[in-house]
Amino acid sequence: VIVSTSTVGGRNSDPVIVQGPDIPFPLRVRQCIACPSPTIVWELPPLPKKVTKKGNITYVVWLSRDEKFLKYSTFSTNEPVFPFKDVLEEGLYFIAVSIKDSEGLESPKSSPIILQGFGTSGGSSAVTLDERSLVGIVVTVIVVLAILIAALSVFIVRHKRLQTSFLNFASSHYSTQSGSATFQQNLGN
Repeated sequence: VIVSTSTVGGRNSDPVIVQGPDIPFPLRVRQCIACPSPTIVWELPPLPKKVTKKGNITYVVWLSRDEKFLKYSTFSTNEPVFPFKDVLEEGLYFIAVSIKDSEGLESPKSSPIILQGFGTSGGSSAVTLDERSLVGIVVTVIVVLAILIAALSVFIVRHKRLQTSFLNFASSHYSTQSGSATFQQNLGN
């Protein structure tokens, strides 16, 4: 704080640093899974008596696309919940929350959480496909099905040939009258 008189040519005093009460940051900031639109909730930490006796605390919600909050937007709320209805575009967002008392003293930001924005559709997680992607998927499915059908056909044909040749072998080398099999020793000559 720097103080000076209101007279013309008045000099400023030496700067003095004034420390306000330590206000803790909100705890357990997280996304509400059961809420219809992207919503965050948090818990109020135990506040010092100097802050609670002043009354009227507000929460400041920090919204940024980068983790260091170099570019950010802020929103104020009186409740420990904040819905991002019609606020988030598509993409990832970093969100932190701080507490502000009635005199404007503010706590440090909470640890940031990451929230996925789905545009102004209200949190819909539907996947949209353009025509080229859809054609690629259909062609891939058709090729895979054709390969599976061809492999199954080859397996069935080979199985039938093997079964036929085994039956021919068995019927030509087995005598039903004697009940015994006959084999020749000179098959390769």
